[in-house]
Amino acid sequence: MSYRKAINDKCKDCIFDPSNKHGTWRQQVYLCTVSSCPLWPIRPHPSTQNAIIQADEYAKTVFLSDEKISNDLKQMHS
Repeated sequence: MSYRKAINDKCKDCIFDPSNKHGTWRQQVYLCTVSSCPLWPIRPHPSTQNAIIQADEYAKTVFLSDEKISNDLKQMHS
């Protein structure tokens, strides 16, 4: 097994959720935020620019949703 295949397989095993309809395994791995992982700097990325753009757009949507929920909760408890 090549090093690249071993890295791809480990990252896919760690983070890929096939029930998540928002992206391929490469897009989900690209969005990984565990920068303390030794494989993080060399994790697989989507193979096309369009796939990267789609992953980035999804990440913005999720981040904004989480931020809005957090702000709503803070307002409820103030």
